[in-house]
Amino acid sequence: EMMEMAQKWADELAQTQDLAHSGYKLRGVRIGENIAMKWTSNNAVYKPQEVCDQWYSEVRNHQFGVEPTVLTAGHFTQMVWRNSTEIGVGRSQAKDGRSIVVVNYYPPGNVIGEFTVNVLPPDD
Repeated sequence: EMMEMAQKWADELAQTQDLAHSGYKLRGVRIGENIAMKWTSNNAVYKPQEVCDQWYSEVRNHQFGVEPTVLTAGHFTQMVWRNSTEIGVGRSQAKDGRSIVVVNYYPPGNVIGEFTVNVLPPDD
């Protein structure tokens, strides 16, 4: 179900000029969602590793052990959110060269007041 929602939204974004979140719900709860878009003149595919690296690079904006006052690392924190146990991934290619990746998370992350217990520092 998560994969179907992610694919449906990636396809929808490929058909429009919009880059908004879906607002989809699963089991009555709005899902977490990361969206990436790459625009190329040669219809290059956005590689999964490239998307993950881009989102994970936001780690430099996150201070572990404190609740953020501004969410400058939201893609990263959602990716590593401890309580998110299900994901769905969708990818679509637009006719104008945009490559779009949507990743859905359930339960959603980036919950105010829960960062310190869900975004843990990496093990060295």
